[in-house]
Amino acid sequence: MARLRHTARKSVIPFLPSRLAERPLHRTVSGQSSHLERLHHRLREEQERRRQHREQQGSSSPPQREVESVRPRSSVAQLEAPPAPPRDAPAVGGATGGDPGGDPDDDDSDHSTESSEPQEAEGWVARPITRDAARGCHFHDALDTLLRQAFDRHTWSIEYRCVVYQHSRGRYPDRWEATCLVRRPEDDLRGAEAVSEHYSISERDTAEAAMQDAARRALSQYCSLFGGVADGLNLRYYPRRPTGSTESVVVSPVGEANPRLSSTVNLVAVLNTELDHSLDELSRARTEIAELRAELAERHHQEGGSPAPVGTQHPYRSPPRGHHTYGSPVCKTRIDLDP
Repeated sequence: MARLRHTARKSVIPFLPSRLAERPLHRTVSGQSSHLERLHHRLREEQERRRQHREQQGSSSPPQREVESVRPRSSVAQLEAPPAPPRDAPAVGGATGGDPGGDPDDDDSDHSTESSEPQEAEGWVARPITRDAARGCHFHDALDTLLRQAFDRHTWSIEYRCVVYQHSRGRYPDRWEATCLVRRPEDDLRGAEAVSEHYSISERDTAEAAMQDAARRALSQYCSLFGGVADGLNLRYYPRRPTGSTESVVVSPVGEANPRLSSTVNLVAVLNTELDHSLDELSRARTEIAELRAELAERHHQEGGSPAPVGTQHPYRSPPRGHHTYGSPVCKTRIDLDP
């Protein structure tokens, strides 16, 4: 039988990546020679069967010479077919997200679940935080020392009531405001009475900064109330603010032997004034930013279909009860017969 000459070609698997197809795998296949012999034996049997079938039909035409393509035995192991790629793996060289040559819009992959989930309404959540002391705060330590000298230790206390505003989606940084309360015990009412409240001028980024501002304003007022005590605690040249006033006063250093003290006092007066004005400007800027953010959220709601923005939420507050008429079924206390 005639044999065709085969030209040695490089085996390339079309669906393999180029870096794998260019490097044939050399694996030793056990029993390869016996496998080839069985294959040749089957080919001969099939040819003999076809020849006998044609002779039985009595065909007048001579049987055509069949060409048997036999690959010579080689000591090099044949290239094994790699395992089939995963079903969800994209075909190399094909359209992204579909079959090669197919429509790229026919994508069987699952869509992101983010768009299907309901979006949370955009807004701010207020959370009240109470602290008894502002550790590391210079103005709090000075206020605590002043009140220790002016009052008995058991007749007053300091408390900071803070509120942190957090964005519901975490898109904007937190905002803190603080109130410094100086309290004294009230035996008749069996509690503590707040004798003064001092607010931070502007919202701040941290609780410590807001409490520092509130403690500074409280200290300036009590330095004005107890000037004599403040003079004996090296607080003589601290700014003093009368109750209900926004103007501060610094004691003049006239009569002091230190010639540099006058310049230092002038610097304290200027810095305290600039600090108050800077905090006022910061407060106005934060208010404008809050308004712009609210307008942006409303625009996203109208144009993009996002949930309508909500106002500041106070989850710690119980909902208002409302008023109902006597005998209303919603105000009755019933007995659960099936607990």
